[in-house]
Amino acid sequence: MKLLLKDSRVDPAANNNEAIRYANSNGHVEVVKLLLKDSRVDPAARNNAAIWSTSERTDVVKLLREKSEGANRYYLQHIKK
Repeated sequence: MKLLLKDSRVDPAANNNEAIRYANSNGHVEVVKLLLKDSRVDPAARNNAAIWSTSERTDVVKLLREKSEGANRYYLQHIKK
């Protein structure tokens, strides 16, 4: 993943940030952390889909909430802390 993110031809936000949504829903916490370090990734894309897909895992939800400045506040208020 680190090599891919260094490659300018790779867009980690492609397909409405599918990479972070997939990593979240499949429990790849370390990949989520790497993706969140990339400014192109928006965890709030598609009405906070990445956040909703991990609503049972509070460690990842916390990471996503911290990085989701533009996220819809309604959704963020209703996710377990």
